[in-house]
Amino acid sequence: AETGETMLVDTSSRRVREAFRQNAIRRQAELERLFRSTGVDHIPIRTDRPYLDPIVRFFRLRARRM
Repeated sequence: AETGETMLVDTSSRRVREAFRQNAIRRQAELERLFRSTGVDHIPIRTDRPYLDPIVRFFRLRARRM
């Protein structure tokens, strides 16, 4: 969004989809390691599921820790 550059991605290619999936898994793992190493709490929320349950679960677990 910052550069205004557009890119065409061939999502019909199994190889492209798999590379995208692997990259997403790697990025998520890196973020989780960073959060743990810096002591930052995070709440995994998905866009295809209701968000209230993960938030409530997070704060209940956090309250138990304190």
